[in-house]
Amino acid sequence: MKHTYLFIVAIVLIGLSQSSESKAEGLKSFFNYCTFVSPNQGPYVETYLTFAGATLRYKKNNDSLFVADVAIDITITKNDSVVSFKKYQIESPPHSQEVIVPPNFLDIQRFLLDTGSYLLYIKMVDLNDTTRSYSFATDVDIAPSDNIYFSDIQLLQSFSPSTSTGSHIKNGFAMTPYPLQATPGKISFVPENVDTISFYVEIYNTLKILGDTGEYLISYYIEEENSRKKVRENIRFIKAKGEVVKVVLAKLNLSSIYSGNYRFVIKVNDKNNKLLAIRAFSFQRSKHPVEVNYDNLLEVAINNTFVSHMKNKDALINHLKCIQVISTGNEVIYAQNRIKADDVYDMQQFFYYFWEKRNPADPERAWKEYHAKVKHVNDRYGSIMFQGFETARGRIFLFYGPPTVQNKYRMTENTFPYEIWQYNKLGNLTNRKIVFYNPAMVDNEYPMLQSNLIGESRNPKWIDKLVKPEKLKNTDQAALQNIYEEIQRNYQVVY
Repeated sequence: MKHTYLFIVAIVLIGLSQSSESKAEGLKSFFNYCTFVSPNQGPYVETYLTFAGATLRYKKNNDSLFVADVAIDITITKNDSVVSFKKYQIESPPHSQEVIVPPNFLDIQRFLLDTGSYLLYIKMVDLNDTTRSYSFATDVDIAPSDNIYFSDIQLLQSFSPSTSTGSHIKNGFAMTPYPLQATPGKISFVPENVDTISFYVEIYNTLKILGDTGEYLISYYIEEENSRKKVRENIRFIKAKGEVVKVVLAKLNLSSIYSGNYRFVIKVNDKNNKLLAIRAFSFQRSKHPVEVNYDNLLEVAINNTFVSHMKNKDALINHLKCIQVISTGNEVIYAQNRIKADDVYDMQQFFYYFWEKRNPADPERAWKEYHAKVKHVNDRYGSIMFQGFETARGRIFLFYGPPTVQNKYRMTENTFPYEIWQYNKLGNLTNRKIVFYNPAMVDNEYPMLQSNLIGESRNPKWIDKLVKPEKLKNTDQAALQNIYEEIQRNYQVVY
């Protein structure tokens, strides 16, 4: 059965490596999902597949208008058994030949799922040019709770009241998902031209835990990733009482959020200020202020401090470079400007200011603890061309800490050498993984290939990248499938 989907997405798709993006010889789409719970039907996953209209092939229909057709297969498995699937076709909004850029369009699907961990597999084929197909897989976790808890945070480009029905309607609102959301509730990157992002989230079990007269407070805000300093312009509060499902739908103003790493946080506290639930996602922002200015930096006294002994300019420059891994965007810019100015005293002032912000009581201790980690990654992950902190593995180690498990896989006749790092728990996130590989097969340089970590690179075709090119070209499909399955088993293994 063919489903004609006329929900046009008026967006400009920005090609980012961090997004769940497919590019199969020009075919371009963005995929993400969120999980929710229906009071009547139970948990479900909602998938969002946004197609860039300009990247599809078009043919005339009976009305002499141009349309694209895409065949989509979505299969969801649990422990290698298929638990749900959909096979359907989607038709683009028709347009005339005079249209310079065909509109983008969105497909939304919902799947009821029980509690558990799943693998969601998607295959797309441009039916007007079947040589252009694409497939990828992603993990999906369904984990309801008996306590008060949040759904995934759905990020939106826009929303508006609606009396219609359909897959893009929830609780009386038509919603356009944010197309560059990399994973549930997480954006890898927010470009400079985006100053507003909306969000939708559901809160469960407040009626069960607090009763219909039980009062609680919802708060949400944006904070700096490292310092946890709140951005005042984005602190909001909502008073509420117990409901079966409480919906929060609001906008975030990013106009005063400049380059750096940030977190969006939403909480539920009871009337005694006890924390009942929390949800958060991290994002990177690219927006430079007109001028970076630390007014009080000139007042920083460094006499008789640990930095007063840092007289070697080259060593000091290297120290400033190694802290950029854990710096905000503004701090990176300021440090780079100090290095260009080539003034040792200015560098010393900023370096002391940096660590005093993070540990006012003992900035020297904070630096020594971090420097020990830098030495560790330099020893372990340094290469001929780069110091350890400049490499992908070094940066991840310094930013997130040591992985819970680090598995190394040597080069074989089929695959490049690679490593899989697993973090069992990072804040309120679990089972985060990163894949590094060495396609050059020399030195100690392992770029990042794939990750389900917030703000890190997601590559739907990462398994193909691990397989040597000659094997992709010269291996029959059955043998190639065995190679893929072995890599997937290594990635999915539970420790």
